[in-house]
Amino acid sequence: MTSATVYPMSQLLNRLTKHRNLLYKPRLRLQTPFPVIDTDPHFFRVVRYFRPSDYVAWAAGTAIAPGLLVGLERLNPTPGSIRSPLKLVTFLGAIGGFMYAYQNSSRMYH
Repeated sequence: MTSATVYPMSQLLNRLTKHRNLLYKPRLRLQTPFPVIDTDPHFFRVVRYFRPSDYVAWAAGTAIAPGLLVGLERLNPTPGSIRSPLKLVTFLGAIGGFMYAYQNSSRMYH
């Protein structure tokens, strides 16, 4: 049976900080012709400045999800109603479309 190695507190702290520094990566600095607007925009500010392309992406995500479900249902029909799964998939598509639009809109601040 082997015994555990006991380190003094200073050595233990040095080991922890050494490993923590290996995991830390500094923020990437991009060279762009325009200044940075805001590095940490508020949620409502991002949504307020949605572009028309962001709304199109949101609508596309909302429409594609139920379309895929209906297409798969036609390929391999299931017994019973498709009404409840269709509502759920439409909701999830709307959430996914919003998240995609939010991500695209928040990129303009960086």
